[in-house]
Amino acid sequence: MSNIQDKGHMENVGVRERIVSYYDETWLDYRVLWINKRNRALHFGYFEEGINNHDEALINMNMVLSKKANILSSDRVLDAGCGQGGSSMWMAEHIGCHVVGITLVPHQVLKAQEHSKSRKLEDRTEFYVKDYCNTGFSDASFSVIWACESICHSPSKEEFYREAYRLLKPGGRLIVAEYIRNSRNFEPDKEKVLNQWCSGWSMPDLDTWAEH
Repeated sequence: MSNIQDKGHMENVGVRERIVSYYDETWLDYRVLWINKRNRALHFGYFEEGINNHDEALINMNMVLSKKANILSSDRVLDAGCGQGGSSMWMAEHIGCHVVGITLVPHQVLKAQEHSKSRKLEDRTEFYVKDYCNTGFSDASFSVIWACESICHSPSKEEFYREAYRLLKPGGRLIVAEYIRNSRNFEPDKEKVLNQWCSGWSMPDLDTWAEH
């Protein structure tokens, strides 16, 4: 391995370790402030007219994205960065499709498997510890790839999209909901706040739309 490749590999390992550490350290925060029995999603949700609270916004995000991607019961979906499997279980339960959820965080996989079994969805869901930039799944394994507020953790969006392209069947769909900054450089004090916010959520930075 060349020095450049070796450096890139070590950086990726460091990123993965920080992500796992972040979710290990904040699991109680999410449990108390975010997660409920009806919806185990970790994203921010989608607010629009008629949506009155965060719980409703979380469910609404699943509804909006699934309609945008036209997900059907016949689809095999990869939930790339699935967290505790909230969106995966929602799709399996409300659409009837088969969903494979992947995350870097082992305790999230255990929680997802536990709650999927309790909801009798284990025949339509699978959960694994895997990197969405290098999944190990066969080519053309999925008809839909779903990434909801998850690729923000990756320092290389190109690697994610390359892997997604490899995994999608011909005519497959990719649905992404992600944070985007509207300028590369804000004023120094605002840039500092953004950097602190990203660091606190274990995100390397936010892309502009053009960069993304």
